[in-house]
Amino acid sequence: MSTVRPHAPRGACRPVHQSGAATLVVVMILFFLMLLVSAYASRTLIFEQRTSANQYRSTQAFEAAQGGLEWALSMLNSERRIDTSCNPTTDPSATTFRARYLATDVVTERVTPVPASGTAFAACMRNDAGWQCQCPLTGAPALVAEANTRSAFVLRLVPPPAGAPGVMKVQVSSCSSTNDMRCFSTESVTGSEDASSLQQMQVALVRVLRAPPAAALTVVGDAAFPSGSLVQLVNIAPGGNALAIHASGSASGYQARLVLPGGTPPEAAVLDGDAALGSIPFPSRFANFSGIKQTTFRNLPGVVSLACPGGDCAAQITEAAAKGKKLFYRSGDLMLPTGTSLGTPDDPVMVVVDGRLRLEGTVQIVGLVYSTGIEWQSGTANALIRGATVVDGDCCTQVTGSPSLVYDKEVLTRLQVGAGAYARVPGSWTDRHE
Repeated sequence: MSTVRPHAPRGACRPVHQSGAATLVVVMILFFLMLLVSAYASRTLIFEQRTSANQYRSTQAFEAAQGGLEWALSMLNSERRIDTSCNPTTDPSATTFRARYLATDVVTERVTPVPASGTAFAACMRNDAGWQCQCPLTGAPALVAEANTRSAFVLRLVPPPAGAPGVMKVQVSSCSSTNDMRCFSTESVTGSEDASSLQQMQVALVRVLRAPPAAALTVVGDAAFPSGSLVQLVNIAPGGNALAIHASGSASGYQARLVLPGGTPPEAAVLDGDAALGSIPFPSRFANFSGIKQTTFRNLPGVVSLACPGGDCAAQITEAAAKGKKLFYRSGDLMLPTGTSLGTPDDPVMVVVDGRLRLEGTVQIVGLVYSTGIEWQSGTANALIRGATVVDGDCCTQVTGSPSLVYDKEVLTRLQVGAGAYARVPGSWTDRHE
């Protein structure tokens, strides 16, 4: 007998086995891994952003220091008068950058920084308006912190080491913000978000006068004065030689025209027939005094090459002198009219003429004059060349009237020690970057 089981009614629920817990765990793990990857990527991005910002500030400071060195070299070689904002000015009471911050000692024949060694004396900062600089007459520059400051640098000069005259150390401290006091310090400072750089180099003076003349008038040839001339040859330098005339040929007509230290006989003040002076080849005569060739002198920074039709350069040379220029070169003859005045005892000039120099009337020059010939019609006026005069040829049959040629050793020393162009000393550049 079979048993019949009743069928379950339609629609009745059957027990269902639930699944998906493992899937949820896997999803959570994957989600957690994605969070880790995202956090790591964010961390890397933040790190890269900070690195990029640091690199940007570091580059700002480095480039500011590099620019500061170049700016300092340019200002040292500029003969333009400047105001307290380091901008060129025609104010005759203003001084050049070099005259303001370098002092010449005519006794020790050395150039030293003013103010003292290592003291900050000039500074520049760059903001939305561009570079703003300070060149105060006294005291240190005062950089004001501004929100839009992009970079800044402070300049210092260190005197030359013993036994190295003419060498100077230029030191620049820079930073990416004026809030960073490392601009004002050469010491290492930590804990600042801003970047800084300390760079320095040595510069040496390419002198335009290596061996100053030893007489009021030096002539490579014959020195003959006409009978109508009342020219005075003066050498009263204390403690120095008493030469008034130094000539490779003969000297004549100078009697009763010498002004010498008391007790000095006239024959002791004249050295003529100097074969050694006359044996120097023509291209090397200028270099015998200056230590460089005329072409090198002409191309030095700060040298004004006079270009004027007919040789009348009075307007050009007067305008250049008013701007503080003191080194002049003329290829060809040069004429200076009466009333021309160039140089002072504290700021002498050097005039080099590759031709004849013609002076008219009351011309007064303080410094060194070098030419291949000279003409001077001074009449009875008080005309003067104070320092030294070198004529690379026969002289002085066309010098009439009553001019005075005065030997001044201090004037020549100032030219010897301080005149010329500064150039980098190879291998002297150093850097500290933070």
